[in-house]
Amino acid sequence: MILYSYVYWANCGKEIYLSQAYVKNEYRGRGIYRELIKELEQKEQSCNFITDLVGKENTVMQNTLDRLEFKSSNLITYYKMINK
Repeated sequence: MILYSYVYWANCGKEIYLSQAYVKNEYRGRGIYRELIKELEQKEQSCNFITDLVGKENTVMQNTLDRLEFKSSNLITYYKMINK
């Protein structure tokens, strides 16, 4: 399963932001995630790129994205908690 939304960058246009991805343990290593990404690329041809935020400690996903030819960026993530 993958869950995504659209984001627009001023200099790059429409993009896909992957917010969740999951393949059950018993199905991993069979290329299912690769096929999900291929299907997403075919379905969303109006988008210019796919982006995903991955934690520094999540080496499994980093390796997966490397194998799928995703590129690492030097962007710094900023966030602000909302006080309630």
